[in-house]
Parts: sequence; structure tokens; C-alpha cells
Amino acid sequence: MCIRDRMVALMIAKVSGVPFSNWQAESLLKTIPIEGPAVLRTDRHQNSFASGAVQMNLMDWARFAVWLRETYDENTCMGNFLKDATKPQIATRGPNGPFNQFSHYGYFTWVEHKMVPDSFYAHGVGGQIVAWNKKNKRMMVVFSNESPANELATIYRDWAKLP
Repeated sequence: MCIRDRMVALMIAKVSGVPFSNWQAESLLKTIPIEGPAVLRTDRHQNSFASGAVQMNLMDWARFAVWLRETYDENTCMGNFLKDATKPQIATRGPNGPFNQFSHYGYFTWVEHKMVPDSFYAHGVGGQIVAWNKKNKRMMVVFSNESPANELATIYRDWAKLP
């Protein structure tokens, strides 16, 4: 886990008075209409990784994707956070990184894909990808043990262009 992610988890734990994983389960996951259990990986202090460590089944990831896209449009604290989270915050470095198809990183999301610039992405460990299109609200949820990002981007770009 990088320092930035751990710091977010520790800040939320300090403000909420409970370990980040408890806050995540009670304040965030209960607002998302998932059906199955979600597994939160934690350290020995019950802090989960702020950038991920959530495991759900495919249908619940699809429910999460729909919930996030609908919440993005709301004029609420979470909706406004999501709008800010999907704006360019940090420029990516160099042409040869694992996420070199993105020119920027937002808050825990990859933004400004070189092939689909009006979208934002969440990438999971092991190839899970959720992509959201800002203009037409189309989403893509991918489960795989690989992450063929450029091939998926081509499919998503062509699909997102359809009327």
C-alpha cells in the first residue's frame, strides 16, 4: 500500500473514531446496493487499504458501478467528491508504466485515457476493471486474471461512441 492510501485510511479512522475497515463497511458499503458479502482485507490494526482491498462478486461490482455513476450526477457530498475524484490530479510519469494509457490520476481513479478521454477507471488487483463514461453514462465491468488494457480500451471506445 502506498503512503497516500494509508494516510487516507488513517485520517478517516481518526475522524470517524473507528478503524477504516469498519467505516468502509458501515458507512460506505451499506449505501451501495450489493447483495453478497464483501471481503475487506485488513492489517493487524483492522485498517484496510484505502485504494482497494475490497473483494466482491461480479454482479456486486456491476451494482457498485451503477451506484457510482448515479451518485456522480447527484449534488451531494459524495457526488461532488466523485466529480473531483475523476478530475486530473497527478500527471502520470513516463511512457512505460503499467498505466501509461492514462495521462493523469484522480483520487483513486485513472483519468484521461488516451483512447477514451471522457472516461475514468478503477483498476483492481489481478485485472478487474470498472470504466465509466462521463458523457453517455456507459459502463464497463471486466473480471479477468489479465489486464489487456489497450484491447479493452478499443472495445470501450467504439462502444462509447455508439448513439
